[in-house]
Amino acid sequence: MFLRFRSVIALLGALPVLGLAALAHAQPGPTTPALPIAEIWGAILVTQPPEETTLNTHYVPAFTGQLVSGLGSQTLIVSGSGRAGFELGAAFYPAAHFGLEARLERFAPSLSGTSTPHDVAIIYLAKQPPAYELKQYSYQRATDWDDPVGTVSLTTISANAVLRAAVAPRVRITASGGLAIGRLGGTLDSVGYTVFSLGGHAVLFPDTAEIGLRFPTETRLGLNVGGGFDVVLGPRVALTAGWRWLLLGTAEPAAVARRVLNADEIPREIDIDDVRENLKVEGLSINLNRARVVVGLKLAW
Repeated sequence: MFLRFRSVIALLGALPVLGLAALAHAQPGPTTPALPIAEIWGAILVTQPPEETTLNTHYVPAFTGQLVSGLGSQTLIVSGSGRAGFELGAAFYPAAHFGLEARLERFAPSLSGTSTPHDVAIIYLAKQPPAYELKQYSYQRATDWDDPVGTVSLTTISANAVLRAAVAPRVRITASGGLAIGRLGGTLDSVGYTVFSLGGHAVLFPDTAEIGLRFPTETRLGLNVGGGFDVVLGPRVALTAGWRWLLLGTAEPAAVARRVLNADEIPREIDIDDVRENLKVEGLSINLNRARVVVGLKLAW
């Protein structure tokens, strides 16, 4: 699948070069329709999903008694699955072979993966019956955890310069590039978070919450370049297809707690603000340098 994707990208990538060469030789003949002044289009885009990444969580468990030490931890291995996005665009050509275009892209692949058990361990001081002497005790537990699921979304706006040529009576070819601004965000469910309290006779009560995570919205500035071709279907309608390479670098968003997913299943209320401050999530990395193939319809005037 990946090799076929790369083959399509390579084939479409050669089209702008052919189009630029044609500018020097191709003169519209009597059967070649005049090049339009303005265009709008909508297209489906397909791109590679995010690569596998590993998230590690750690925190010091909250405890109502005298805590000597404590650690909660978990490891999630997450990857993306393919999902089509969409592209909307518009172009204006003040000259026959040169113009300006704007593109809006949206891509939101799903996330899935595997999780290690949620491990938590504490050492604490307590006075237990019958002696009620202050002594040191320990607690350790590993809880099997469901596989994580989520979504990562990328919305990109691009402003480009465009070169084009008519290479056949019903075929136009384009090459374009310019600046791109991307906004990244997402969610991932879930990770474990245990809090402890001491009841009567120094009985220990652990409550384990399922914490949903979010990736705070991050804005990135980069470049985009690509090309494609249009096949004229009618006086104002064309089938459009092409490729585009987005260069936004690698994002490393700091995932934070979003909400307690099982709040109605645990007796103790857990303050999500305390969780955000205490729960650390490290290792998330998303490569945003991606090629995409687009296919859609274009209206021209």
